[in-house]
Amino acid sequence: MVVPVARAHGADDTSIPDLLRRTSFEQLDQTRAALSRLAQQPDWVRRVAAFFDDGDPAKRGQVALLLSLKPEALPEKVQERCWTVLREQVLGLMIAAPVRRRNPRVGY
Repeated sequence: MVVPVARAHGADDTSIPDLLRRTSFEQLDQTRAALSRLAQQPDWVRRVAAFFDDGDPAKRGQVALLLSLKPEALPEKVQERCWTVLREQVLGLMIAAPVRRRNPRVGY
C-alpha cells in the first residue's frame, strides 16, 4: 500500500472555515484576495452562506462581511440576510458601548 504524500495547503486552496476565521475589517485586503480566489469556484455563495446557520454570532458576522464584499454575486435573499446580520451586530455594539464605558474590563 502506498501512502500519498501530504500536500501543504497553498494560498489557493484555503478552506471556507479558515477563510471565515481570518475575515475581519483589520485584514480586509487579505480577505478580498482570498475571496477573489474562492469566487472562481462553482457554488461558492451557497457554500459560504451555509455557515450563517452555524449558530455562532461571531461566525455569522464573518459570513456577512465576506459575502458583502461581492454583493453583485449574491441573490437578493442572501444580500438581505447579510444586512440583517450586520444590523444585529451594530445594534449589539451600541448596546454594549455604555457597559464598556462604565466597566472597561468587560471583554466584548
